Amino acid sequence: GTERQARSLAAGLAGLGHRVTVLTLARPGAPARELLDGVAVERALSGVGRGVVFGVTYGVSLLRHVRRLRPGHAVLHAHHLYLEAMATAWVDLRIGLPAMAKVACGGPDGDFARLRRTGLAWGLPLLRRLHRVVAVSAETEAELLAHGFAADRIVRIPNGVDPIRFTPALDSEAARQQMGLGPETVLFLGRLDAQKGLDVALDAWARVIARRPAAHLVLAGDGP
Repeated sequence: GTERQARSLAAGLAGLGHRVTVLTLARPGAPARELLDGVAVERALSGVGRGVVFGVTYGVSLLRHVRRLRPGHAVLHAHHLYLEAMATAWVDLRIGLPAMAKVACGGPDGDFARLRRTGLAWGLPLLRRLHRVVAVSAETEAELLAHGFAADRIVRIPNGVDPIRFTPALDSEAARQQMGLGPETVLFLGRLDAQKGLDVALDAWARVIARRPAAHLVLAGDGP
């Protein structure tokens, strides 16, 4: 999800004439540098070990490469409120290159929960220095405020959907007929994971069919 959004955003900005560089982890068998959709992709980041050791070595790699890429770029954008955002905030403070980050997820599996779980909550004062933080929902905006982020540095921008790529090939009525479903059909499309709150949807659906027996709920996706 987040990776696809980052690629779509980068390609969109490049299409508007901006110079965009994506800095990401090195991958065995993948080229260290390539041009994708007008975006320069650099697979240069690295880390060793696990836990704290990985965090430290990955953080050092981030700082080194972000500073190297600074010339020719106007802003640093981290796609998680995590180590990447800490590195961009530090470079911002030291060099003055504006940094922003997007909160990828909220709740018990979200970015703040991850910071606490991995013992990196000590980095919150640094993260609060980011020029802007993007909240993808009311929930993530509330979490940012609860963790001391200034309201004037928070911008709520819901995740977008490419309306050209995701235009249905069939109209809704034809699609329902093809699947043998009636007009009262609700579709969930996503990862089948507890994080998505499907237990809430199923509890609610019991009330729905008590009032509208012809209604159908379709769950489409994969997961645990």
